[in-house]
Amino acid sequence: MNKNWKIDLIDLSLNDIKKDIFLRMDYIEKLKKYTNTKQIIVIQWQRRCGKSHVILWLLKSLKISHEKIFYINKEKDELGSLKSTKDLSKLFEDFCAQRWIPEWIIIDEIQDIKDWEIFIRSKYSDWKFKIIISGSNSHLLNGEFATYLSGRYIPFFVYPFGYDEYKSIIDSKNIQNRYPNLFEQYMHLWWMPESILINDPEIQQDYSRAILNTVVIKDILERKEVKVRSVSLLLQVLEYLADITWSIVSTANITTALNIQNNDSISNITIWNYIKYLQDAYIIHEVKRYNIMWKTIFQNKNKYYFNDIWIRNSRKYSFILDRWKILENIVFLHLKRLWYDVFVGDLWNKEIDFVAKKWDNIEYIQVAWSINSEKVMDREFGNLLSIKDWYPKHVVSFDWLWITNHEWISYRNIETFLENFK
Repeated sequence: MNKNWKIDLIDLSLNDIKKDIFLRMDYIEKLKKYTNTKQIIVIQWQRRCGKSHVILWLLKSLKISHEKIFYINKEKDELGSLKSTKDLSKLFEDFCAQRWIPEWIIIDEIQDIKDWEIFIRSKYSDWKFKIIISGSNSHLLNGEFATYLSGRYIPFFVYPFGYDEYKSIIDSKNIQNRYPNLFEQYMHLWWMPESILINDPEIQQDYSRAILNTVVIKDILERKEVKVRSVSLLLQVLEYLADITWSIVSTANITTALNIQNNDSISNITIWNYIKYLQDAYIIHEVKRYNIMWKTIFQNKNKYYFNDIWIRNSRKYSFILDRWKILENIVFLHLKRLWYDVFVGDLWNKEIDFVAKKWDNIEYIQVAWSINSEKVMDREFGNLLSIKDWYPKHVVSFDWLWITNHEWISYRNIETFLENFK
């Protein structure tokens, strides 16, 4: 091992690009735009979403030479040589001395370096570098980034595969479809990159359990400030949220239900903390209610959607009973992938499934499994017709019936909606 082995490790990490991996071009192109700012880019993700490859392919697509990149992937530091900000600063000095001052500083899995924020803040203050960092959910969450990097960073969230990505990888890998159509397979199965390539149901199930254990155990239980009285109770909270994916709920409702189920006296604050832990690990998303009339946000009784359907399905699953809940969750995730802020709409006690906001644009969306009766049509379209503004309004269902215009409301099959709604 020569004296420059740590710098050699940087080159090895930069070359660790798997040529056969599916390129998430939407993220790569979006990340390119983010790099035009002077802010630190903080990449956030649920485990196994292909975050590292998004970073590497960004650099490859920008055609940046290695000499201009100070790149650390802490997962590649098998000897644990970078333990503190002092070690990191020394390696940076060596890099500059051996080569020259880089243009990019990129540190993947930065949480394992003690006092990393001192190094990052000092380099940010120089205004010379483009800085990208990422940190594992188990040690470094959104709130901590805000504490360490206040006013200096932009969050960039990487989601599991959308349906368009799923279709592309299924086609390119010639993977067998085990369900009546590809969209149903997408609803049944999980969307992590590795799991899609496993075509054996039993192995897929084992893989899903392993990832769930990693997410729950590593991203929640290992955190020092987390106080979980029982893993079983945490999973019960997860199962309850899976069951009520479609409905507005309060912490008090969940506490009451679990106390009855367990013949226990669990407190509201305990359940609230457990839900917060699940949010911090990016397992679930809280969606607040939005008063359409007064343009205000309610602070209680929200909805919860899952970041990845396979986690939801692994804890609570019956396709016949759950399919419309899953459909609603898919629409929610599609909106988030398109960088919308998403709320549940409330107007005169009528619920609008989603109010999607991006800058000064608003889109209203209702989701139903099937528009199979006048009653369902009246409910889904009627709620939207109650909104007296000119923002676009949509009804989405699994049906292939096509209504291009119903009193200025578009009606689309889910696959058509996912393909065309941008």
